[in-house]
Amino acid sequence: MMRRFRIVALVAVGLTALAPACGPPPSVDAGGESGSAEPSPCPAELTQPTVDRKVFPEESWAAREEGISVEKFQRQDALADDAGRLGAKLDKNERETFADLEIEYGSRFRVIAYFTRDGEETVRPYVRCTPLEGHVEVRTVEASMEELSAAQNEAHRIVEELGIRADSDINITKNRVEIYVTDRGRLEAALRKSDQVLPEHVAIVEVGGLARPD
Repeated sequence: MMRRFRIVALVAVGLTALAPACGPPPSVDAGGESGSAEPSPCPAELTQPTVDRKVFPEESWAAREEGISVEKFQRQDALADDAGRLGAKLDKNERETFADLEIEYGSRFRVIAYFTRDGEETVRPYVRCTPLEGHVEVRTVEASMEELSAAQNEAHRIVEELGIRADSDINITKNRVEIYVTDRGRLEAALRKSDQVLPEHVAIVEVGGLARPD
């Protein structure tokens, strides 16, 4: 059972409802630009995740769930920590184009980085000569996390003004804000009556309760 996690450096409501992205993502090349000289090799001690602690019972259980060894799970967990730090750096330095990071455990560990443009070129210097080199893939989306967060806040303001109870989340793999309501028709009618329009990249999702869908 492969587990997926999303890393968010900005405040969003809840967890992402993950869905398969379209098309095979390209791998990040650690080399130089096309036609440039080959980069110098990275020291091995910089590219290996550090694991020097005892095994916790939760890790043994999680490793069995993933069908991998405890040692491999611990290495992946260390890489996930590195990915968390990477996400914080990207959110701080690349706010105009960075959307989010997603982590996948399992037989193949990978970190999926979402950017609105130039993702491979942007992320390359951040992962060069780090344990994440060779584990990061890039996908292109329309909206950055900054744009999605702003859309989420505006959508909340509109829905609250209409007096409709709702929950929301940022679904990064679909690159949109999702507003969860128990009666979609009621919200749509209220929007038409008030002559208001939800921001771009916002979708209304009807659910049985206000809990987010799995």
